[in-house]
Amino acid sequence: MDQDRSRIILLFEEGKSPSEIDKLLKFPNSRRKLIYRTIKPYTDTGGRNDKRRSGLPRSVTTQRLKKVLRERIHRNPCRSMREMASELRISRRSIGRVVKRGLEIHSFQRKRVHHLSDLVKRK
Repeated sequence: MDQDRSRIILLFEEGKSPSEIDKLLKFPNSRRKLIYRTIKPYTDTGGRNDKRRSGLPRSVTTQRLKKVLRERIHRNPCRSMREMASELRISRRSIGRVVKRGLEIHSFQRKRVHHLSDLVKRK
């Protein structure tokens, strides 16, 4: 997608119109909306940089927290997220988000099940 946007901007700088860019790039479906959405911020800001967005910077789910969680899980994979949250004094939900989205590790709940004896297995 970024390559498409770069090519669109290069062609726009050469003086091509959005319809000419659409014909030249031959996207599978008409992507004229993508072309207009790419050109407008470029003309508004005068460069390829994204516009500054509002909002607070992340304070809890930082790279340092990811590193700490990865090390703790690697040392003891059976440790619960609830334990880690109380040790690190961070909410369980934030820990869960970092583990699931940041580290891409899927947690599971250990369950007790019946032990099948050889006699039951034979039946």
